[in-house]
Parts: sequence; structure tokens; C-alpha cells
Amino acid sequence: MWFPMDPETSHEDAANGNPFAKDIVGTTGAQGASPDEETQHTAAPGTTTPIEIAALKNPRTTVASLTDAALDKWNEPTSPHGDTVLSDGVVNSTSAVSSDSSITRALYSYNDLLSITDALKFAAKIFTPDRAATITHPAQVRANVPVPLLESAVDIALQLIVAGAPTKYVVAGILNDVFSGYVDSNRTDLNTTINRKFGDLDDTGKISDLIGLVSKTDSPIPDVWLQRKAKVVSSLLAEIPDTDRLKSPYTQDDLTYMTKALRYVHNTFGEAKPRPWGPNETLPMFHHASQVGLLLVGSGQPKEVVVAGLMHDFYEGYVRKPTRQELESHVRTYFGDRVHDLIAAITEPPKGPETGNWRERKLAVVNSLHTAGRDANTIVCASKISTMAEGNKFLHVNGNVNGWSAGSWNDNLNVFNELRDIFVANQVPWSLVHRYDVELDRWRKHSNQH
Repeated sequence: MWFPMDPETSHEDAANGNPFAKDIVGTTGAQGASPDEETQHTAAPGTTTPIEIAALKNPRTTVASLTDAALDKWNEPTSPHGDTVLSDGVVNSTSAVSSDSSITRALYSYNDLLSITDALKFAAKIFTPDRAATITHPAQVRANVPVPLLESAVDIALQLIVAGAPTKYVVAGILNDVFSGYVDSNRTDLNTTINRKFGDLDDTGKISDLIGLVSKTDSPIPDVWLQRKAKVVSSLLAEIPDTDRLKSPYTQDDLTYMTKALRYVHNTFGEAKPRPWGPNETLPMFHHASQVGLLLVGSGQPKEVVVAGLMHDFYEGYVRKPTRQELESHVRTYFGDRVHDLIAAITEPPKGPETGNWRERKLAVVNSLHTAGRDANTIVCASKISTMAEGNKFLHVNGNVNGWSAGSWNDNLNVFNELRDIFVANQVPWSLVHRYDVELDRWRKHSNQH
């Protein structure tokens, strides 16, 4: 069921007391880069020109390279206090969506973002829609409507990221309900799986112990969601030494704006067809939207970019109700013209004889990105990271992309390569480009099957 937007419920955190309102912004600088991020970038920023279908390139080697440190300067603040800085004018200032917002250096490294999105994927697999009956909103917010566990997990992750929580606490927040009786596995097995997947995040104890700290105890009385969320977030933040807090660029108002968007996205995609995760498994549309949103907020993007990333598929026909016209109206009314413009700039033409075949629809977006600006390119990069991961799972299990994409393996590769060049030219944050490169390399390794 789709729940219409209710502006009266958008300030629930402020009304009920935010668990970390006193110190919403972290106190220290960004985390240091992981050893993985010593890899060199393989293309220098530059200006690319619009392409034609015939001009899409095969894999090639580029001669220019930049180090991680040099690429980090694309988004590094100039203020000694870490204040946000304006776009440096690389993008076309005459574009309808090129007046890119202020941005800061990424909060999390490539490996951090990988751990956070892996935790989200794990949660999406075990927190099925029927595991939501005992977490409810208070009547004045969303009367008697259960909060699905996946929405709860993403909401808590967003709270923690905005508060500058290190990676292991964000992972624990996402998985806070795995020991609360909602999952059909015994605790010993879950402990083993979680520590195997995320054990390297903590050298002072087990991730499962941190999750256990905030797990809901069994009780016949339903939790009120706002109280539950405040307890989980405040308990985890209380465990973080002040010196370990990351410096967050977000305010309480930013958080309220993004959490309102998160709820709206979940309501909108509630009945959307799931996306394939390999040939034999699916994950909800909300997982893909949330993954994009967490990648963007974790890389320190402006709130409008995060919200547009959460909603980037709104205009592509994944839901019958509300209609596209209604969605556009809602987005403009509740989230602003900037968010609408970003979504519209990266929306593929609808399928139909007048809009061309698969490659022509993809090319329409590729060509628009040359002048769409850094923010639009950053959203598409985050989206394609998620999409390529899905395709790579399909290739790993199935050996081909039949059933996943109307384009061939090589058609997709050509588009992915061209997009990569455009992302670099538009100075997409390096933590995202690095993650994109990893998925692109995985895609290329399947070439022997074609």
C-alpha cells in the first residue's frame, strides 16, 4: 500500500527528542584512507564530448593517472575548519542542473562504504517484509502502521552517519534487530555469519557483541518506533569515544529532510517489482534506492543530492500509483525543484518505438551527463555501483546477462566504460569512483565467457 506524503509527520524526531541533537556534528576529521585506496586512478580529469552509438569504446588503457591523495582534493574543503566549499566550476554553468551544491570531503573510505552497503544487503535478505509486526509508529505519526525492519535499519544507519559514527557502529545499527527474534536462524549461527562478514571492522571486540548491545529484548508489548530508534542510536553513540567521531557536514534540519524522504521512498516503492539479485533471488526496490542514498550520504554529498539519489528511479515507471505527474508534483512540493531537476536529468526515456532501443535509451542519459553537472554524475555513479553489483551476481551465477538486461555483456561494458570517463571528468568523489572501478573490473573479468 502506498501512503501519501504527510507534511505533518516530517518533524517527528524534533518533536520527540533527538538522541544526539546536542552533538549532531562529529568532532574529528574524516577517517584515514584504507590501504586499498593506495590504488592509482587510471584517467585524468578532462573534458569529454557527447558520443554516438558507434563511438562507444571497448576496454582500453589510459596513460594518465592520479593518486588517491590528488583525487581527494576534488572534494577537500579549503577552510581550516572543514566548512563546505563550492563546486570548482568544472561543470557547464549554463546547464539546467549544473549549479552544483556545496560539498565536502567524503566521510567514509571505499572500504567503509563497502562494509555499510554489505550490511544493508545482508539486512535486505533477512529482514523480509513480514518481519515488521512488532515495531509501530505512535498514533500521532503513522497510526498502527508497522515499520518494516529494512526501513528501520536504513533510517538508523542514516541517523548514525549524520552523527559521524565510525563504520562498525553504522553496521551494528543496520543489523540491530538480527537478534531480536525476527530472523529464522539461531543466535549462534547468526553470530558466526556476522563476525565472518564484518569481523575485521573491530579489533577490540566482536561486531555481534555491539549488535547485541542494542538488540530488542523479547516482549509481548510492541515498541513505539521513535522510542526504539532513539534508544538504538543513543546507545551506539554512547559507545563512541569523542576522538573517533567523524566530522559530519549535516545539520539536524538536513537529517529531518533526508529521513522524510526515506519514508516517502519506502512508501512509494512498497509494491514495486523487486530487482533481480542473480537469476534465482530478488531484493526489494527499496534496497537499491537505500544503497544509493547511503553511498551518497557516506561520501558527504549535499542533502538534495542524497534525496535525489534515494528517488532517482521515481520517474521510470516502477510504480503505477502515484503516476509520474503526481510524483513530480510531490517531489517539487516536499523536496524542492533542485531534487526534481536532478532526478529528471538522469531519467531514461520511457520504453517505446519513439524512444529507441536499449542502447539508445542508455545513450540519452550518457549524453546528458556531459553537461548535467557533478551532482547528477555522482548520483548516477552511486546508482551504477548498485546496478553493476546486481549484474555481476547474475554473471557469476548464470554466466550471461540474459534475464537481467536487454543489452548484451559488451553493450553494457561499453556504456559502463563511457560513464566512467564522464564521472572522472566531472570530479565524482573518488571513494565512489574507486567502488565503481571495482565493479567494472569484475564485469570485465567475465569477458572469457563471451
